[in-house]
Amino acid sequence: STGAPKPVHRRFDTLVGAARMLASVLPLPDGAGIIGAVPLDRALGANNALMLATVTGRPLGLLDRFDHNDFLALCEERAWGYWAGTPALADVLSRSTRPVPPGMPPWGTVAGRISAPLADAYRQRFGVPLRALYGTTETFTVAAALGPADEIRPGTVGRPLPGIDVAIGAPGASLAPGEAGRVWIRSPWMMDGYGYPPAPANPVENGWWATPDIGRLDADGHLTIVGRADDRIRTAAGHVLDPQPIAAALEGVDGVREVVVLPVDETTGASFAVLVEADASVRTSGLRAAMSAVLPAAALPRRLRV
Repeated sequence: STGAPKPVHRRFDTLVGAARMLASVLPLPDGAGIIGAVPLDRALGANNALMLATVTGRPLGLLDRFDHNDFLALCEERAWGYWAGTPALADVLSRSTRPVPPGMPPWGTVAGRISAPLADAYRQRFGVPLRALYGTTETFTVAAALGPADEIRPGTVGRPLPGIDVAIGAPGASLAPGEAGRVWIRSPWMMDGYGYPPAPANPVENGWWATPDIGRLDADGHLTIVGRADDRIRTAAGHVLDPQPIAAALEGVDGVREVVVLPVDETTGASFAVLVEADASVRTSGLRAAMSAVLPAAALPRRLRV
């Protein structure tokens, strides 16, 4: 993230409850373990790896560097049932030329939108579908494509999971199927609020929380996330980026006249690019050096065009 961390306060029983709910809808093979393919100190890793393995009593395999070679090496050692990660990792796994190991998990979910080329490449290589997942730090997993393979809809993040309600626009007055609006969530495993006890700031209204995301529900209940209500950009890797600090890192460079940060769609999911209007003397290498000096690695764009 480009901003200061915003601590989310949760009770331990909400971590356990959310993981037990996820375990109830995942038909995991007997004895198969869980691979932790994302950091455990983030919501995706805490819920879909650490706590899921804890409540089911299954082995937990951790990757030293969240590297696809480490992932495949784990699958050569024993059988795994489930992994959750990012579209970027799924893309690299699909492109790898190593033989498919015998312990490859039959269930894999990624947070965010799955492009059609990525879905096709993953299914062709591993023989199983790649399933989309949507959640937030405040709510944990909200929706996932965990139904039969022929029900998976490209571009959607599946249906809301048991016990979780989703409204589009406003609670009690949800928009018609197909119409886009702010995503509201009601969950038994909601956060207590932002900040620290004894009085975290709680933005929940009558059990509902207004996410910063814009989405739509189709007639069959599949959820699609189409953007954000603010101007921040959520990348496929799960980073939420504020365009203003990224632009400010370049606006002070001699010869730069204007900077625009905009979201783009990559084959691995949502990303961002930076467009710069500048004098002919300005070089891309100098602009990248200026950004590297003040921005975290996740806020450095792959695409920078002058």
